[in-house]
Amino acid sequence: MPKSKIVGIMALIVFTMGIFLVGDALAGEKHRLSIVFHTIKAEEMKAPGEEGHVIGLWEGKGIIRNKDGKPFGEGWIIHTVCYSDSNMKAGIWSGHCYDEWIDRGGDKIYTKGGGNLKTGGSGPYLGGTTTFTRGIGKYEEIRGEYNWEVHPLGPDQSYADLDAEVELPR
Repeated sequence: MPKSKIVGIMALIVFTMGIFLVGDALAGEKHRLSIVFHTIKAEEMKAPGEEGHVIGLWEGKGIIRNKDGKPFGEGWIIHTVCYSDSNMKAGIWSGHCYDEWIDRGGDKIYTKGGGNLKTGGSGPYLGGTTTFTRGIGKYEEIRGEYNWEVHPLGPDQSYADLDAEVELPR
């Protein structure tokens, strides 16, 4: 067989393997997660001249659970800081949050996102989308995002449901 055909066949094999390997590395895993949060700090300031309008700052910690029984997120700690602009009398809420996820080995993931007041189910809830911005340790190349809903449980407690699509480093 001529050398040019061998080189051509090898190039085709390498190209084909590359497509499969890159496709595998970029495929996102889906995770259904839940979090029970405890409020550490909550502050509100009333907006002057706007009845019911409040600017808020909230900090909480929680424990993550993977509802599918997968290891991603299971038993991890999450630390969240959010700021919001709301008028609950008018049914308006928007907010932005920054999270730090810490796995059992101490490696970390950082996220940021925002949301709004939603209606449905058993009443109003907060919902939005958050993006994985960076990771430390084994999550250094993490990519993806998740949709979330937060529901109150009682004073200083809430729970969140997350539907995430995550691309973990290999």
